[in-house]
Amino acid sequence: MNKPYDFTVFIGRFQPFHTGHLKVVREGLNQADKLILLIGSAWEPRNPRNPWTHQEREEMVRRCLSEAENARLLCLPLMDVPYNDEVWVRNVQSTVNGLVIAHHTVPHRPAKISLIGHRKDQTGFYLSLFPQWSSISIENYHKISATPVREAFFIDEPERVARELVSNDILPQQVADYLIDFSRTHPGFQHIHDEILFIKKYQQAWNTAPYPPVFVTVDSVVIQSGHVLLIERRASPAKGCGHCRADS
Repeated sequence: MNKPYDFTVFIGRFQPFHTGHLKVVREGLNQADKLILLIGSAWEPRNPRNPWTHQEREEMVRRCLSEAENARLLCLPLMDVPYNDEVWVRNVQSTVNGLVIAHHTVPHRPAKISLIGHRKDQTGFYLSLFPQWSSISIENYHKISATPVREAFFIDEPERVARELVSNDILPQQVADYLIDFSRTHPGFQHIHDEILFIKKYQQAWNTAPYPPVFVTVDSVVIQSGHVLLIERRASPAKGCGHCRADS
């Protein structure tokens, strides 16, 4: 059966991949021969907002799909470009175009491409940034947000939380199993757990302040002899972050 599109494109962070994401992925595969999944916030350091690498998130996705579905799924990482939508759009276009050139199998006909996502959700703003492609808007399933999922998983008992998220149709079972294994075996779990608790405790210490505090972390940039000096942090927040590189 011919599908409406050759490629659908779904862009997201998937921190973690939840049931709402899975609904979009399945619809993307239903609408096109291949689904291009661009995994955002790639190469970010492991932190409370980005606990899992793009490789780990791709594995979560693929665990939820059949062998036949995985054969039609194309995953690539996508770097964030803060405060510059124009550069980000160009990055998306070049990534998608490269995949289309490599995988479009119909000669003498331009590929039919459509973006897919939640238009009513703030994370779906990108659906209007690519007028050259069609767009498919999917209802946000149960209005699931990954943010409370992350917080509950890292603050509370991870195995109990994961099971509850499955029973509430928020996480696929395959993702819950992956997260439970992550909490048992990966040192990154304890790092994120400690970081979140530190931040919450620090913020709570200001609850009695006579004015609403603004929590901002600011670092100085030191340039000497053509080098940028970055000092590794020994304590939370962002413990362990920092490196030194030559300034070009």
